[in-house]
Order: sequence, then C-alpha cells, then structure tokens
Amino acid sequence: MAQVDQFVSALQYSAEQRWILAVWVISLSLLLIFVMVSYVNWYTRKAVARPLEQLTKASIQVQMGQFKHIPLDVNKEDEIGNLARTFTKMSSELGKLYSSLEATVNEKTQKLQQTNRSLTTLYHCSQLVTTNNINGKILQMVMQNIMSSEHLRYLELKVLDAEHWNICLGTKQPLIECQQTEVSMEGETLAVLHWQAGLPCPDLRTMNNLAQMLSRSLYFHKTQRQQEQLLLMEERSIIARELHDSLAQVLAFLQIQLTLLKHNLNKDEPDSKIRVCRLFVNLNARLAMVIANCASCWRPSV
Repeated sequence: MAQVDQFVSALQYSAEQRWILAVWVISLSLLLIFVMVSYVNWYTRKAVARPLEQLTKASIQVQMGQFKHIPLDVNKEDEIGNLARTFTKMSSELGKLYSSLEATVNEKTQKLQQTNRSLTTLYHCSQLVTTNNINGKILQMVMQNIMSSEHLRYLELKVLDAEHWNICLGTKQPLIECQQTEVSMEGETLAVLHWQAGLPCPDLRTMNNLAQMLSRSLYFHKTQRQQEQLLLMEERSIIARELHDSLAQVLAFLQIQLTLLKHNLNKDEPDSKIRVCRLFVNLNARLAMVIANCASCWRPSV
C-alpha cells in the first residue's frame, strides 16, 4: 500500500508539474503573442498608417492649391517611400505648372485690360475728331489721351504744311529707341508720328489705328479746305464778272451823261444849270447803287 501511495503521489506530482509547465508555456505564448501584436500594431502605425495619414493631408493641401505641402518621408525604400517620392515630385511639377499658368493668365489679363483701355481711348479720340472740326486744340487732346493710355515716354506729331499744329509731349531720351510711322492717305504723306515706348510697351496696332484715324481727319480737313478755296475762287470770279458788268454799265451811263452834260453846257439856256445839277445827282445815285451792289456781293465771302 505504501508503494501504491508513493506511486500515486509521484504521478500526481508529475501531473502537477506538467500542468504548471503548460500554464507557463501558455502564459509565455500569450505574452509573446501580445508583444508581437503590439509590435505589429506599432510598426503598422509607424510604417503605414502615419505615412498614409501624412499623404492624405498633403493631398488635401494640394487640392486646396497649397503645393508646398507638409514634408513626406521620401527616404524609405518601400512602396510607401516610392509613393511619397512620386507624390512630392508630382506636387512640385503641379506647382510649377500652376505658377506658369497663373503668370500666363495675369499677362493675358493685363493685355486684355490694356487693349480695353486702348479701344476706349481710340473711341474717345475718334469721337473728338469726328464730331468737331479738327484743329490744334483737338489734336492736343488726342495726343494727351494716347500718351496717358499707352504709357509713352515721348510723343510727337509733325503735320506737313501746317507747322502750327505740331505737337510734342514728354521728354525725348537719347538712349531709348524712337519709333515712327507715317500718317498718310492715298499715297500722300500728311504727317509723321514719333514716340518712345514706356512700360508696359504699347500695342503697335493701337499706334497704327491712331495714324489711320489722324490720316482720315487730316485728309478730310485738307480736302475741305481745298473745296472751300475752290468755292471762294468761284465766288470771287462770279463777283468779278458782276462787278465788271456793273462797272461797264456805270461807264456807259457816265459816257451818256457826259455827252448830255457837254450838250447842255454848249447851250446858253437859263435852265442848263438845273439840268447839270440833275445829271450830277443821277451820277451820284448810280455810283452809290454800284458801290452797294459790290459791298453786298463781297460781304458773304468775307
């Protein structure tokens, strides 16, 4: 019986030791699993979740137009690192492209604004030269509007055969190129336009349109002056013919009256003096009538 009890005790002790060992093994396994899960979780958050979170924030910044986003970890040699390097390069290229497009849009906007100002100025200048008789004052106003609208440093207009209409605005600088264009109409040069550009540079089409507008106005004024001179010469020729006819009539009348005067003076009659006085009165009336007709004929031309 003692040996059986000892054998049972040995079996019980062996079972207890195995159970304790199993508990330790299970505990160590659970602990190892917990450590491994914690490490995997930490490593996943560090290597995957945090870079993806940063990449998400960077993409949101790029979407809002902030191409200088938060820095990404581009030193890794894994897929996340490749993705970060590609995204950083893409955002840099997008930033350059966006800056280039923005500069182009600003440049086009400035050109459109300048073109709008030029068209508005040309319209006002056209209204000035078409609704008024062109003169030195009108030309001065047109040149001032063009100089302020196109930001010119120097502007000069030399009108041929009308030097009193020459206009010079600004100060000519010898180190800056002076551009010029002829103001001509139907092959006839009417004036010469000189200018020195400022910043921003004026559109050459605006200056050419100005030259065309001035050429039409100056040509119309010159043609009108020539027509007025022709009408004046024709009127003077008509007046000269009328004056010639009137003088011829007066001379004929004077000749007749002088003949009558000689005839009356040769007669020794008491009423001869009265007839002579009547002849002088008729002569004075006839001369006064001729002078009045001449004055009425010359007055419109004056």
